[in-house]
Amino acid sequence: MQKKNNGKTVLTIIILLGIITAAIYFSVRAGVFTKPSTNNAVRLEVDSDGGYAIITYTVGEENSNGTITVNTPWKKNFNAEDGASVFLTAGNPSQSGEVTCLISLNGRDWKSDTVDYPKQAVACGGIIPHK
Repeated sequence: MQKKNNGKTVLTIIILLGIITAAIYFSVRAGVFTKPSTNNAVRLEVDSDGGYAIITYTVGEENSNGTITVNTPWKKNFNAEDGASVFLTAGNPSQSGEVTCLISLNGRDWKSDTVDYPKQAVACGGIIPHK
């Protein structure tokens, strides 16, 4: 009788291992263990009534390497991961009108600021939230 019980135990273990293996296989195929995509489309925009602006920006590891002068309206696209810092500053050297900064995240307006002269600078920034 002991051998008959050992045979059932071995068969039960083999069946359980088969079920576990199948569950792991289908979980991997379904992406259960895959890290979700953390890539985000980031768009920086600056506009000023004077036709140009002095800007700085940082998106994750990319940056403007100091201040740069750009014609407005100015736009630039980046890709950044969740948790990345995004900053944009813009100054209006024409000393008239308004200056605006806008950061869009995945196609939606995320951060913005606008000022009128005599204020001459704006700043937008934040940390991309984790999904």
